[in-house]
Amino acid sequence: MISTPFIDRYTDNHLGELAIMLSLEGIWELAPMVGLTVGDPEALRQIFVRATEAAPMAIYDAEDVMGWVRWKHLVGAALRKDDFSGMARTDLDRFYDWLENGLVGTAHEFPYRHFWVDACRWAAKYDDITTQVESPVVDVMRDFAIDYQEALNDPAYAAAKEAIAKNHDSYFDTWQKTKFHINIVPGVLVSHPLVPLNNMRRAHILRAKTDAYLDTGRDAAVLERMVLLYAEQKISSKWLKPDLEARDAFCLDRLWSNRFRGTVT
Repeated sequence: MISTPFIDRYTDNHLGELAIMLSLEGIWELAPMVGLTVGDPEALRQIFVRATEAAPMAIYDAEDVMGWVRWKHLVGAALRKDDFSGMARTDLDRFYDWLENGLVGTAHEFPYRHFWVDACRWAAKYDDITTQVESPVVDVMRDFAIDYQEALNDPAYAAAKEAIAKNHDSYFDTWQKTKFHINIVPGVLVSHPLVPLNNMRRAHILRAKTDAYLDTGRDAAVLERMVLLYAEQKISSKWLKPDLEARDAFCLDRLWSNRFRGTVT
């Protein structure tokens, strides 16, 4: 797999989580909804399958880790070493673009994308910001944040996940779910195996919304101020505090990468 400053931020565990889920046949109904669209999904899926083949079966460790051990890091390392042969260049660029502009479950690999996501939730849900920023600027901030939150909460995505949880699996998916102890439970608030894809979706919706905002000629600094206000007041972790000092990193022109966008439409 190609190496870039953004892609290299993924740990083998994070890559493995994505590869395991995207090795499933049934999960590809969700792929366009989480920002991953390719012309030949099966060719890409087979690469994920290949990455999972040598990994051992999940085991339950009741003593050391108190739970299931899935060898995600081995899957991620195998994916990183793959040459992605058999894929069309356009599809490969689309996959790399998806990774370049994605998001994983901790704030340490992509802190500023996490800050943006959290700031939108804050500005949409709470009134704090209205006491700190006057109209019409605050209206722009809140309208953007609410629009983003509404896109995240699209009922169609929830329905698609529920359908996947209830569908009868193919033989391969049954085996893969057994091997990696994947249990997509219908009717639950959070289906843990789908969390990695949910995170990627958050990033790609945010990218689409910020692109649309800029395409209308509006001022990036307005939204950047919103995120800085959130971060300055709400980020208390000593591990994330150093990230707040790099204020330029909050800027939209630093948030996303167009490295692979030449063939991505």
